[in-house]
Amino acid sequence: MRLLPGKRISKFILTWISPLGWLLLIIWYVVNLMPAGGNVPPIIHGIEVSPSTVQTGQTASVRVHASDPDGDEIHYFWGSALGRIQLDRFQDDQCTYVAPDLPGVDFVWVTAYDDKGAEVEGFEIVTIAEGGTD
Repeated sequence: MRLLPGKRISKFILTWISPLGWLLLIIWYVVNLMPAGGNVPPIIHGIEVSPSTVQTGQTASVRVHASDPDGDEIHYFWGSALGRIQLDRFQDDQCTYVAPDLPGVDFVWVTAYDDKGAEVEGFEIVTIAEGGTD
């Protein structure tokens, strides 16, 4: 069986240069894809929504548990698909979720980031029940 010139080279590389190829791939990954300066993004251990079922127009407390493997200070950016987010001025690892006026399912998301630009996102589901508005 005769291989096309490109296929012959590919077969040669896979057959004879495989260990070197893997080493070069690892080096390329470390140089190009690892976070700059070895900075590792924060880790979100969990997001608590209390209560997890909220009546329309009512509120729930939301708190994220996160850490940074590098020991960098963590900051948070909060959001919600349908409800509103009220931030705590003194503790940015928690907020208050205000449910919309329609029952259903919503989610609260948080982006945890450090001063060096590494970030991670997480979310938690919130169930919105009928009633509760004044």
